[in-house]
Amino acid sequence: GFQTSLFPTEEEEQKEKMLLEIRRFFPEHNVVDIDNLCAILPRLALVREIAEQNHFIHWELEFADLFAERGGFDLVVGNPPWVCLRWNEEDLLADNNPLFAVRNLTAVEAVKRRDALLSIPSIRESYFCEYENIYGQQSFLSALANYPELTGMKTNLYKCFLPQAWRFDSETGVSAFVHPEGVYDDPKGGKIRKILYERLRRHFQFANELKLFSEVDHHTQFSLNIYGKPHVPSFDSISNLYDPCTIDKSYDGDNINAAIPNIKDSNDNWNITGHPKRIVHVNRRNLELFSSLLDDKNWKEARLPHVHTQLLVDVLLIIDEYEHSIKNDNLIEMSTVMWDETKSLREKVIARREDFPQSNIEAIYSGPNIGLANPVFKSCRKPCDLNSDYDVVDLMFLPENGVQRLKYTVGCKTDDYVLKSPAHGGYMSDYRIVMRKMVGISAERCLLSTILPPSSGHIITIFGIKITGDIYNIAGSFSSLISDFFIKAVGRNDICSCQILASLPHIVGRYYEMINVRSALLNSVNDRYAELWEREFSDDWKNDGWSKQDSRLSGSRFTDLAKKWTGSIPLRTDYERRQALVEIDVLTALTIGMTLYQLVAIYRIQFPVLQSYEDDTWYDANGRIVFTNNRSLIGVGFSRKEWENGIKGAPAGKKFYRTIMDDTMPGGPVERTIEYVAPFDRCDREKDYKTAWKFFEEKYGKPVKAD
Repeated sequence: GFQTSLFPTEEEEQKEKMLLEIRRFFPEHNVVDIDNLCAILPRLALVREIAEQNHFIHWELEFADLFAERGGFDLVVGNPPWVCLRWNEEDLLADNNPLFAVRNLTAVEAVKRRDALLSIPSIRESYFCEYENIYGQQSFLSALANYPELTGMKTNLYKCFLPQAWRFDSETGVSAFVHPEGVYDDPKGGKIRKILYERLRRHFQFANELKLFSEVDHHTQFSLNIYGKPHVPSFDSISNLYDPCTIDKSYDGDNINAAIPNIKDSNDNWNITGHPKRIVHVNRRNLELFSSLLDDKNWKEARLPHVHTQLLVDVLLIIDEYEHSIKNDNLIEMSTVMWDETKSLREKVIARREDFPQSNIEAIYSGPNIGLANPVFKSCRKPCDLNSDYDVVDLMFLPENGVQRLKYTVGCKTDDYVLKSPAHGGYMSDYRIVMRKMVGISAERCLLSTILPPSSGHIITIFGIKITGDIYNIAGSFSSLISDFFIKAVGRNDICSCQILASLPHIVGRYYEMINVRSALLNSVNDRYAELWEREFSDDWKNDGWSKQDSRLSGSRFTDLAKKWTGSIPLRTDYERRQALVEIDVLTALTIGMTLYQLVAIYRIQFPVLQSYEDDTWYDANGRIVFTNNRSLIGVGFSRKEWENGIKGAPAGKKFYRTIMDDTMPGGPVERTIEYVAPFDRCDREKDYKTAWKFFEEKYGKPVKAD
């Protein structure tokens, strides 16, 4: 009983009386009658009332008989809510005043309108009721005592279902859930992954491109996961699924000798063909590899990359085993996203003024301004209100001191601006490598990086790193297809720390200067890079050359190089720039120990959008793009209607002209007439890879392991 002393207190007497009453109602102790218990225990009745209001489920009470007989459930299946609990005042207030949703109110306006709404008693009551509800749920779900496995992670309802199901499984119980991929790639999710991997049996990762969930964005990634009782981590994983039928087709094993299907098929549709080699069996060895590449922590807590086939696991292993990575060579000094757009505007650190910066300190770049190995990719329009309000800069017309129009500039005194910048100006003191922060995993390329000059800044849509040396080399490595493949495999939607970049290769050895010169020719597009060019210049660059013969690739491009930067140095034509990137891919692959087959395989499998653009991008006799279906190059070349009505297939020597108004550079808008000279042809990336591979191997021999 409850009595614990010779002279019981009044409270102890009441508890003893309550216990006797319960025993009188339930003498056999084998059936739980909730209604009778609530009649005896008013407090339990109150708990029941609250639970019914909030739809709590106390599983051991609701299914007490089942737990007593079987120890839990044999099967738990579900699609738990993908809801991140957070207080959203704007949405709540918009229910009563739509202006909160349709207008960008200033902080002062928002406070005034909110106070006016909350003066109405009914709205005030619902406002605070909702706040209490959200805050209470957050507190409960993030409490260490309730969900210790989720400590440090953002509260999302689906995550809470996983440990709940595992607790309620029977001895041989199985649980299966459709849920987002967050538990597999959250840097703070190590604790849950350690438990999850011991239970995981099957992991099937989907992209919603075929709208399996019609109400969810087509870019959304999720997975079907099957869990069992804990054992040594060992599970099957299939990534890049678009239809469940691919799973069955992969396990059928009928087409083991067929080619491994790419992400898209020959008709540019998402590929739903199965193949046994799509099944990647993940064990301790794989998790150790993933941990080394992505976390450098306990292998049991490793993040799980999206790997299309075992062949690509082998490529990840090669990247991991290459001795000279960014982290191994201690190349990153600091990293930052620099200016938070909203906050910095409000505090007047930066100012919106669409204009051409007269000096580096006035330059504040946004994501669309930069492209792959190109710091002058796009110029913003005036005004610039939408993501589409940017135009491609034609490097053929860019003068030596030419820059694009930027959306933001310094909004305070220069000295104050520098002091408020990362490391009080230390980050801006030299050239840096920057990249678009948002990663388009299913886009043409996802690691869009380049070099920014000293003193220039950027907003939060760009992630930047200041490195200790070899900036052209690292920029070249980042622009390679190998590095891009790695970022795609990681599966994250943004680059928010240098940890994700740390495993990328630092190209040393016999191909070191070849990477450097191509990277320098691509990135040093105006005189703001003259100092860097002269600092890094090597006479070895003049001994280099293109890997293939083509009238659009001049042999003097390398032999005429000099230490002093001039406007004739940068690669300006579309054809030259593409060829330099192709050769960087091959040189990077050769250096780290990949095979040609592996390089072609990652291109075929992981880059379907790039393939579709390569298949329908046409160059003229001077190296200009005359037509392209590339969505990032809108305004470049003729329209499809013009192209297909008399231009495509024109005989050699025939010329076509296109007149445009160019407002991307200082002094504009300027009317320009662009000449295109037939014949027009496309490039074959796989063929170019093979040509370059043979050229570099025959000329320089197979690479030896760098010291």
